[in-house]
Amino acid sequence: MGYNIDLVAARFRIKAEKRKAVMEAIVDWLSEHRWLSWITKEEVEARYAESDVFGMFRACRWSVASDDSGDLVDIEFCGEKLGDDESFFRAIAPHVESKSYLQIRGEEGHAWRWYFLDGRLHDDNIKVTWDSDSVLDL
Repeated sequence: MGYNIDLVAARFRIKAEKRKAVMEAIVDWLSEHRWLSWITKEEVEARYAESDVFGMFRACRWSVASDDSGDLVDIEFCGEKLGDDESFFRAIAPHVESKSYLQIRGEEGHAWRWYFLDGRLHDDNIKVTWDSDSVLDL
């Protein structure tokens, strides 16, 4: 069971100088939860012990790359089903560059966007409008 999701678009950046802080935020997030969907705490903690930020993201079902300046970029979802992802991104939001976003589509076509602004995560739902709405008084 579960709800399948896909990442359909993203712009994501964590500055290189915030790597350590984001790793600590992930560990703090782990300690606040007794149980997490699809995530093995021991795997995340092992990657933290190795100072492996990439492994920590992968253990949380997201992968990131590093650009030439060492910033974390190019996020991808490497899981299958929605879990505690929103909670994860809320925890690291203070370290994510403003105007970063993740655009998600669920298995039934539902779409939403998580975006980061001033150290906080926000969610936004898509609204479909038709050209004929005004003609039909909708």
